[in-house]
Parts: sequence; structure tokens; C-alpha cells
Amino acid sequence: MRSNNSDEDPYIDTRNGFFENLNTGVQYTNKWNDNHTLNFSPKFNRLQYNNTKNIFSQFQLGDSLFNTNARENSFIYKRNIKNNLVYDFKIDPANSLKITTKLNIYNTKSKIYRQSENISKTKLLNNLSDNSSDNNTDKTAFSSSFLFKHKFKKDRRTFSINMDLNILNSDNTGYLYAINKYFDAGNLKQIDTLNQKKNNDNSNKTLSAKAVYTEPLSKKYALEINHEIVRTSRTNNLRTFTSTSNNSNKYDELIDSLTNNFDQQVTINKSGFKISYKHKKVRYSIGNTIGFTHFDLKDITNKKEYKQDFTNIFPSANFQYAYKPNHNFKINYSGRTIQPTISQLQQLRNNNDPLNEFIGNPFLKQSFNHGINLSNISYNFLKEMWVYQSINADVTDNAITNSVIIDKSGKTITQPINMQGSNISVSGWMGAGKKIKKLSLDLNTILQFNYSKFNELINNIKNNNKNASITFGLGIGKTKEKKYDISIQNDLGFNTNRSSIYGKTLQYYTNSLNLSGSAYIKKAWRISTDYELNYREKTDEFSNSVNNNLWNAKLEKTFKNDEFTVFTSINDILNQNIGIDRNFYGNKLTEVRNERLQRFWLVGIRWDFKNKKQTK
Repeated sequence: MRSNNSDEDPYIDTRNGFFENLNTGVQYTNKWNDNHTLNFSPKFNRLQYNNTKNIFSQFQLGDSLFNTNARENSFIYKRNIKNNLVYDFKIDPANSLKITTKLNIYNTKSKIYRQSENISKTKLLNNLSDNSSDNNTDKTAFSSSFLFKHKFKKDRRTFSINMDLNILNSDNTGYLYAINKYFDAGNLKQIDTLNQKKNNDNSNKTLSAKAVYTEPLSKKYALEINHEIVRTSRTNNLRTFTSTSNNSNKYDELIDSLTNNFDQQVTINKSGFKISYKHKKVRYSIGNTIGFTHFDLKDITNKKEYKQDFTNIFPSANFQYAYKPNHNFKINYSGRTIQPTISQLQQLRNNNDPLNEFIGNPFLKQSFNHGINLSNISYNFLKEMWVYQSINADVTDNAITNSVIIDKSGKTITQPINMQGSNISVSGWMGAGKKIKKLSLDLNTILQFNYSKFNELINNIKNNNKNASITFGLGIGKTKEKKYDISIQNDLGFNTNRSSIYGKTLQYYTNSLNLSGSAYIKKAWRISTDYELNYREKTDEFSNSVNNNLWNAKLEKTFKNDEFTVFTSINDILNQNIGIDRNFYGNKLTEVRNERLQRFWLVGIRWDFKNKKQTK
């Protein structure tokens, strides 16, 4: 469901559901006097999307379990016009100017209907809910960028100034109707009926300017000095009304507890430097930036004001070593702040989902993130062999996380807070591939892993969460041009999750087997097929079968030097295409099953312009 105190549109998962998409646009480019270039590209997009999904979620709280079964139907209609204008002006050999302007206009309509039931560990009802929402959002986004560059007579001495203006305005009208029933030990205790209208005006304006000067210190060393000023203004004015008359379409009473006008002003001044070195196979740089941030938060409705000032240090460093041709080792480090969003700061109760409410926290402070990346890439063209390794690590101090209060009826209230300690995430990807020329075989293998640790509060008790996953893949393929193409790929995965409050480790295996092949008949005819087997291990929490087989086939014929292709295909021959997603977050696990387009035939013709025979 859309949050009425954010700029986010309803989420559209293009892997699932059914959608109709229309795109059209033109592009105009002109260049004159070799110094001026103008590019203008207006585009239009219209998207209609609908989806039905069944959701099972389990909230674990000590010896208690809250199991929710829900069914959600959504219909979304989006229409947008995008305009992009770019002007490049080469003033003279030493000076250049680039101006970029974008104007985008959006309209989004959404209708979401959700039914749910929450059941205790002993199979007793906690709550029942029928919830429908209807939203209409108009949004306008304008941005303009000005970039001026100057090269001095001295080599590598440069100066540049960049100015950016970004404006985002949105106007939303939403309707919420919900009937919620609360139970105690399986007995009906209370019924709540909501019939509300929400008007939300949201504005976000950012103006920034950055100047950069570079100076060569020697043939190997260079110095960069920069200064940046950023001014951001955000407002969010939400008004919620309810109906008190017999006419349910007349909303005549303002709900004070769900109404708030909030203003955020942020000013940032940053000054920094970077020293870089470049010689033969080695490159490295080290730098630091000092920033001064001022927050001025105004709760206009309640006549409250919150001011905060921060002094931040943003270190950065990177090292690169090209130890052989096409062999490269890199290491990068950077530090940055993470600012709370206006929806996290605004102390307003969001009841779009009455059983899962959200309230902002004006006392939130910024968090700080340390990020490091190591990578090694090598490729041997003669041996047709490649190797790649990459590891990323992030540590976030004073992280913004959630405090969740859940009552015995299964209703939750979530509020963002700063938690002492560090949130940690580590991920890695390693792969290698080689072509065995004598057998004309392509071999590849991959190894991926992810680990994360974060803290939150559940009913005022600290909850430490650890998630880990690892995937190992092995593939083999054989190709002969205009004859055949065969490949096999298998990926085996293992997932684990542990929550300190629940005290039980959840784990399961997954496996994905992919087979594909194609064969040519007299070069003009081609028959191809692909098969995918997805296996997901059953668990105590996920006891239903979630395995499926996907099989597709196609027959095609080309004409006139492959310029035209006529084809017929059948997708999902076994009629088992289903969308299943499992997710662990803290002490909550979720499984979502989405509708997808299943078995269907397709007949078509394709015109490939690049293969069009050229005439002299």
C-alpha cells in the first residue's frame, strides 16, 4: 500500500502480475560550427498493471507466534511525460559549458484491496481485516544542471563549477476504507471501521553548487581542492478527514491525530581535498572532506521546532594496481552520512494499514557508513580465460533502525530510532571461466555469499539479527556457429537466519537447474528450447511445496540475410510458472506467491535493421 507521507509510487514488480506497457518518443540532435550540440528527447509512457498475491508472514516473539495469511489485489495505472534537453557549448579550446534540463510530469492511480487474518500459535484468531485504498497522485519533477570547465595553459591544471537545481512537487488524494475485528482468546472483542480521505501536498527543493580545482604537484602527483554548498527544503502537509454524516462520500471532520504540516530545512557546507598518484602500473589517492550540517525541523501544526548541528568527516582512499595487461586489482574506501528522511522525522501516525501503523521520530540523528570494496579482475584473451573476485563490506554506526511494538491482537506500531552499536553487511562474488578449445567447451563457476547483522527493538527488548546465504554455481556450454548451442547451469544455495528473541535458527536449501539448447536446420531454420527446475526446501515454517518446472520452446525461420525472422513459440508448456519470494527480516519471515502469465502461444515476425543489406 502506498504511504501517504512519502513520494514513493506503488511498487510494480514486473516479474509478476500482468501489465500493458506503451512507450513512444522522439529524439532531435543538432550540431553546428563544431562547437554547439543540442539534444532534445521527449518521451511518453503509459502502464497498466494488476496483480493478485497471497502472503504468509510469521512474527516471532519469544514463545509466541503471530501467523498472518493475506490476499492482496492491486490495480495500478501510470502515465508520464518526460522531457530531456542537453546543450553542449565548446566556448574555446580551454573552456566548455554543458546545460542539462529535465521536466517530468506523472500521474498515478492505484486501487488496492487486501483481506487478512492473524492467527496465534494455538490456532486462535487474533484479528481479521478488510482493507481497501484508492489513490490519485499528480507529480511534477524539474531539474537543471550547469557545468562549466576551464583548462589552464599548464597541463592538468583545471577548474570547474557545477550547479544543480532539483524540484519535486506531488499532490495526492487518497481514500481508505477498512473494517478490522480484534479477538481475545478467539472471542470477538472489538470492531473498528475506518472511512477516511487523505490530502497530501509534498514538496522537495534542493539547490547545490560545487567548485573543484586541480593542480599538478609533479609528474606523478596531483592535488584536488573542492567546496560544496547544499540547501534542501522539504515540506509535507497531510490532512486526514472522516465522514460523520449519513453520506459516506462526504468527509467533513478533520482528524487531528492524523493531520500534520511538517517543514525541514537542511544546509550543508563541505570542504575537501584529494591527493592522487599515477605512475606506470600503480594508481592511488587519499582524501578527506569536512562537512557542517544544520537541521531546522518545524512541526507547524503543533508549533514545535527542532534544531540540530553536526560536524562530519568524510575520508576516502583508493588503490589500483595493474600487475599485468588485462589484470587489475582495486581497493576503495569511503565514509558517508545517512540522513533520516522526512517521513522518518515527521511525528505523524500513518494508518494506511491499520494493523501495521508507522509513526515518525523528530529526534532521529544521522548515521555514518563506512564502505570498503576489494576486487580483482583478470582476462587472458589468448587462453580465453577469465577470473573475477569482489568483496564488499559496510559498517553503519548509530544506524537508523526500527522499534516495533506488537500487542496480543497482533497489531504492530513501528517507529524509527537510532541504535547504539554497528550494523554490518558483507557480500562477495567470485567467478572463473575458461574455454577448452579442443572440445569447444565453455566452463564457468561462481560463488556468491551474503552476511548481515543488525539490531532493532521488539517490545522494548533488543533483538540481534543475523542473516547469511551462499550460492555455488557450475556451468558448461558448447557452441558451433549456425549448427547448435547447448548449455547447462546449476546453482545450489543455502540460507540461514537467526533472531535473538526467537532463539531458533531458520535455514533451508534452494537449487536451480537450467538447461537450454538450439539446433539449426539448413541454417535458415532454428529450433530451440529451455528448461528450468526450481527447488526450495520445505521447512516447519514453509511446509507447502514450492518446486516448479518451466519449459519453453521456439521454432523460427530467417529470410533475406537474417533481416527478417518468422517465429512461433510456446511458453510454460507445463503450466507451472509461479512467482514465489521468501524473505527473512529480523524476527519476521514472509513468503509471497504472485500471479504470473502461464502457458501461452506466440506467433510473430521480427525485422532486424542491422542486418539490412546495404545498396551501393
